[in-house]
Amino acid sequence: LFGSLYFSWYQKEHSESESIHRIQMAFLHLFIVNKSGGLIHHRSLSPRAPQIGTNEWLRIGSTFHSLHAIAAEASPLKTIEDGIEVIEGKGIILCCFQTRTGIKFVLT
Repeated sequence: LFGSLYFSWYQKEHSESESIHRIQMAFLHLFIVNKSGGLIHHRSLSPRAPQIGTNEWLRIGSTFHSLHAIAAEASPLKTIEDGIEVIEGKGIILCCFQTRTGIKFVLT
């Protein structure tokens, strides 16, 4: 579901050759963060995913929650309060889907 949502958005934003390149990338991790920044769940989705300890996952979840909240407040458009939706870097894409209840599903 998340992959198809991201791919449909990515097709609209990028050329066909770039989207074909991106779909070959696999998801590495899924983590779910509650509305107060606590890590609810994390799972490695690929054998290529770096192995991270539990304390590091808790730290990553709360840090991402804080960055997401800052991005929502710092948005130049006051009508948009979504925070971080996609971060793209060389070799990695991070997608965040936030529910109406504030739970965030984050895929890397």
